[in-house]
Amino acid sequence: MKKTIITILVTIYAIIAIFTTICLLSYNDSHISTFGNTSLIIIDSKDLEKNQPPFFMGDIVFVTKSKNLNKNDHVFCYEVYNGEVSISVAKINNISVDERSKTNKYELSDGRTLDYNFIIGPVNGASKMAKVGYVLKVLESKFGYLFLVVLPTLLLFLYELYTIVMQIKDGSSDDEDEDDEEEEEEEVKPKKTSAKKTSSKTTKKRVTKKTTTKKSK
Repeated sequence: MKKTIITILVTIYAIIAIFTTICLLSYNDSHISTFGNTSLIIIDSKDLEKNQPPFFMGDIVFVTKSKNLNKNDHVFCYEVYNGEVSISVAKINNISVDERSKTNKYELSDGRTLDYNFIIGPVNGASKMAKVGYVLKVLESKFGYLFLVVLPTLLLFLYELYTIVMQIKDGSSDDEDEDDEEEEEEEVKPKKTSAKKTSSKTTKKRVTKKTTTKKSK
């Protein structure tokens, strides 16, 4: 029972560690985890919390990029300010086509006009995982990933290595004990046979003595 519980806990921890590592490896230039056309966004500001469908602080939202955007749609988009990139939500007021690049331009409710590359995806249709973002945000931080993922994984690896070495040692010691027992048994066998031979000789001598005494009579 105890081993089963430990195995389940280790498995859950391994899944969390692998998922966190994949998210970090999937970072784009804006430090957002992207999986193909889907982006993983952590709701960590009040601005992102004020939307429909409702998103709350600590939620993880999976947003899929789409070209089927229409006027009055709410979209997640990148916002660049003083060289820093953040995520905001805005409503599309108008869509126009750039004559040179032949690409869509999206005029947003906050006064910005963005290219399609700056649009993450529509709010409508996005799925979420409630409150998991708090945990993922800690795990993705430098110290969080070091102390909660790297070090425990290293300790588990060393423990497993230690158990394997001890099992190998125990197995070799058991083999040596078996060899010693076999050698002892082999040493005892000739002693028993020699004892039988001596006893048979003594019995023969007794028989010959009896026959000689009878003849003398």
